[in-house]
Amino acid sequence: MLKFLTIASIFLTPIAANELGKFVETNKDFAAAVYTKATKHKGENFLICPLSAEIVLTLAQNGAKGKTRSEIRKALYLPDSTEEINSIFKKVVTDLKNHEGFTLRSANRIYVKEKYPIKERFVKVATEIYDSSSENVDFGKPKEAAKVINDWVAQETDDKIHELINEKSLREDTVAVLVNALYLQASWRKHFKKTLTRSRDFYKSEENVVQVDTMMKSDYFGYFENKKLDAKYLQMQFKGGRNGSMVVVLPNEKEGLKKLEGKIGEVYRSDFLWEYVDVTLPKFRIETSIDFKKILKKLGVKRAFTRADFSEMAGKKGEVAITDVVQKTYIDVNENGVEAAAATAIMYHPKSLMDFFGEKKSFIADHPFLFYIIIDDIVVFTGRVVSPSG
Repeated sequence: MLKFLTIASIFLTPIAANELGKFVETNKDFAAAVYTKATKHKGENFLICPLSAEIVLTLAQNGAKGKTRSEIRKALYLPDSTEEINSIFKKVVTDLKNHEGFTLRSANRIYVKEKYPIKERFVKVATEIYDSSSENVDFGKPKEAAKVINDWVAQETDDKIHELINEKSLREDTVAVLVNALYLQASWRKHFKKTLTRSRDFYKSEENVVQVDTMMKSDYFGYFENKKLDAKYLQMQFKGGRNGSMVVVLPNEKEGLKKLEGKIGEVYRSDFLWEYVDVTLPKFRIETSIDFKKILKKLGVKRAFTRADFSEMAGKKGEVAITDVVQKTYIDVNENGVEAAAATAIMYHPKSLMDFFGEKKSFIADHPFLFYIIIDDIVVFTGRVVSPSG
């Protein structure tokens, strides 16, 4: 059989404002769905990165067909048009690099089995739309292959994410590993003074009280009281503009987090007023490992792991399936700002505000709360703090 040069063309149409607006909304839906399904972490601190998962899974669905593709799209609340999806994510991936005042990096890489033929069109989409690089590795040497991948992830996340890939998850017949690494470092627009940080009570429950390092500040913040959710919102902007911030959602009741989480679909949608607020917020650091495969199965993604069709990426229908989708996350919140990172990997094997000033408000986060980080109105990270001291 003669092999001819094939030139693949990718046609992108200008993205309409309403298309990006739809993604902003569906991103919140996906964040809420993933948060809800992360049941393994009940009663614990945890952090997830919806955007990292969305990027790598949306790249993956470009290589899928039929029900494999439609299940992934449905789970991610994506439209049914490949052109529309890729137009949206090209803008999202591009915009992630264009922020002044804080660092936000998203990097994609495809690790391919040596001499294994990945479809040229898929590589072109990955490169031109998702800004993904690729590298050949010998999965027959799992320890060395895992080190190559983990070293790259550590580099892209400023050495915050380690051991994303366990060598035991790699096999000689592994075809490819798709990885997204996302890193954020941001300073508060208004720093907390370290001299005001004190050890204060934190109520893990009414009966369980611990001492934690707690920051304090009185200043103007984005603030909102949601009577329907019985919770207060505090928005702390990042230095460098209004398009990046961390939002803390505090139940009014000390043991109200479970009730709040039951309405998670409403949590990520809020308007803020510019208020003078006395803020008391614990410092916290969270590291989480998440089995995204279990979450995706709960969201209806079945075929990708069994009777998969990834023939637009590699092989024929039924030859390649996903074996694992893993994510590791990290966040450190202190007086200066936020440092957060996430990495998500997919492994394939052969089938086997601000115009109102009111009275002074009080925001005392001395009991479990939910939080999220939003960039350009997109939920990048979300999680909860049950015990700031870990």
